[in-house]
Formats: sequence, structure tokens, C-alpha cells
Amino acid sequence: QNVDHADMTILPESRHALAQELCGRPVTSQADATARLTLAKDLLRDGHDALADALRDQVLSTFPDHDAARSDAMAQAMKRADFSRLADLAAAGLAHRPDDLELLRARGIARRRLGDLDGAIIDLRHVKQKNPSLDALALMELGRALSATKQHSEAIAAFDMAVAKAPKHPPVLHAQIVAYREAELSEAVDLACAARAMHPERPIFLEEHLACLAKLGRHSDVVTTADAAPFEQMQSPRARSILAQSLLVTGPAERAEGALVDLLADLPDAPWLHSGLIDLAMRR
Repeated sequence: QNVDHADMTILPESRHALAQELCGRPVTSQADATARLTLAKDLLRDGHDALADALRDQVLSTFPDHDAARSDAMAQAMKRADFSRLADLAAAGLAHRPDDLELLRARGIARRRLGDLDGAIIDLRHVKQKNPSLDALALMELGRALSATKQHSEAIAAFDMAVAKAPKHPPVLHAQIVAYREAELSEAVDLACAARAMHPERPIFLEEHLACLAKLGRHSDVVTTADAAPFEQMQSPRARSILAQSLLVTGPAERAEGALVDLLADLPDAPWLHSGLIDLAMRR
């Protein structure tokens, strides 16, 4: 027995019961598949994700190359950050269409999130070569995989392309700064300053600015920048740690000691913090 579109107008509790019943029946036609996918979308709105997945999986089991079913399933896996499922869905699709760039993109993103950096690079690099208009998210994932494998020049190029496509998107800007911090520190400082001006409400960009200055050995600039920053943005342990470590270099010793003591509650086991306090005590 097929399900038809008239069934879609029933109440949520009846949709749930219908879906449970359909999970025990084979998909008999393309029309049946289409109707089940429509029901799956209604189930998602009702909060029955598992049943919706089961209906889509049924369709894919009967019609392995069903574009709508696979596209819907991958979109939901991405939305839920279920990267194991996303990788499996993409791999199953690639078994039928090995050159499909959208499937390669999805598998590449999933691989990066699952820690398969080499696989992610292979997939996303191939998609980037074939599709010059690759989206910012995929470029960012490629850049992160390249950065993690110390391929900094290519990573920076990927992040630059991502920022060109999403010039105000904070995660893309942050990823770009981190990549430059590993290879081109002076440029990273400029990027962090620009990101702070664009998103003054986001403390992460102040933290990156301070981190880049500290890595360059510009400890006086760290102190000056921190002192000029809004009070609330200097409350994160990371920002306070960078400032405290710079104060160990620049002084005054009393302020450095105060900054270290204040951090003890947040970082009680940080070796550098205790060694800093010992060093200050020995200077007296």
C-alpha cells in the first residue's frame, strides 16, 4: 500500500502513527518515495527526527540514487553536526556518482570534522579545483585541514578565498587569523585589528590580537592594548593569561604578581603560572 499526499494533512499524532506503520512496509514506487519524503519533512517539524531519518533511509534503500532523499538526509545530518552520518551518506552516494562535487564536498567536510585530515584535503582540494565558486564553509574546512597538517601557504590561500566570499562572518575571520598567526605574524596582527573593528562585541578577536602581539615579542604593546580594551573583554582566562605573561616581561612586578594571583582560581594547575610566581618571589 502506498501513502499519498492526502495523508500529509493529518494531525501530528496521526502522522507519527502513519510513519511508524510505513517503516514496516517497502517503498513501492517513485510516487510512494516522494510522499514519504514529504511526510519526513512534516515529522521534522513535529520533532520526530529519528522517524524522519528512518523514512528517508527506506527511500534510499530502495532507490540508492534518489537525489531528494540523499540531499534532505545530508542537510539534516549537517544541521545536527552528525558528521559520521554525513560521511556515510556522502560515501554511499559517491558509490553511484563518484565525480559528484556536492557529495565530495559533504564527505570532505565530514572527514575534517571526524579528524581524517588527509581524506578531507583530497576531497576538498579536488572540489576547489573543479569548482572555483566553492562556498566559504568548504574553503574554511579545507584551510583548517591544511593548517593542521602544516601546509600553511595553501591554508592561507584557502582562508583568503573564504573571507572574500564571507567577509564579515566571524568564524571565517577567526580561522583566517589563526592560519596567519602560524605563518605570517605581522599580517595576523593587522587582520586581528580589522576583525576587532568589524566585530567589537566579540572578545575572541581581542584575544587573537593579544596572542599575535605576544608571539611577536611585543609585550609592551600587549599591555597597552589590554589596558585600552573594554573591561568585560579582558575577563576571559586566555586574555588575562596573555596579559599576565607579558607583565612578567615588562613589569611592574607588583602588577604581574597580582595578575598571576588573580588567575589561580581559573588555572590552578597551570605550570607557567606557578613558575611565574616563584620567579617574581626570587627577584625580590
